[in-house]
Amino acid sequence: MPLNEKDQAILENARQSLETMRQELVEELPPYLPSPGAKLTRIVSLWREILRHRLVDLASASIDLFTQGRLVPAITLTRSFLETTASLYYFHKKIEGARSPEDLKELTSLLAKGVFGSKDGSSEYIAIQVLTAIKHVDKEFGGFEHEYFNLCEFAHPNMKGGLGAYTKIKLPEYSVSLGQNPDGLPSGPFGLAALDIALELALVIFARHKQTDRNFLDLVAKHATTIFPD
Repeated sequence: MPLNEKDQAILENARQSLETMRQELVEELPPYLPSPGAKLTRIVSLWREILRHRLVDLASASIDLFTQGRLVPAITLTRSFLETTASLYYFHKKIEGARSPEDLKELTSLLAKGVFGSKDGSSEYIAIQVLTAIKHVDKEFGGFEHEYFNLCEFAHPNMKGGLGAYTKIKLPEYSVSLGQNPDGLPSGPFGLAALDIALELALVIFARHKQTDRNFLDLVAKHATTIFPD
């Protein structure tokens, strides 16, 4: 079903945020010369740009699906967008909080889990639990975790993701119409507004990365010769 006027406004704002993020995509990282600390700073840059590409990909597909009125797949991808935003936030907080060689060692381990981690045993690193990152976001941006679990209800084949999304029940005879959102649930309260807000949050986090990069690079340079002899 076509989006109502309010949802169209939310969608347009989300598109603008997405375009801002798309314009900042990095297509290639230049070669780097092995030197103390170079590997750590490269992995930080790599992980950040991987997350940026993933966010653009997820948001673009989600917006297309909301436009088509395909609520469940749109919400499912929006949930993945929130997870990725939470990962971006979590790593930034660790980078921002690094003050000592011990912090850098912890950050190196954390980045390895982010870049190379898995839950299926396909790598030697165990991926970070996404709920850990989500809870960290929620401490500063209250309601993030609650909204994430709302989206989970549609992403899973529960009442909202099944009966609520694919049927329209007519009373009192209890006849049932089935299809893509036959009850006409509006996109705004059901996922689209969450995507719009999460896009703005992701842009805020990327801006914070730019602000903390210089201090982080200085910290790595200061301690690199003792703990990063690559």
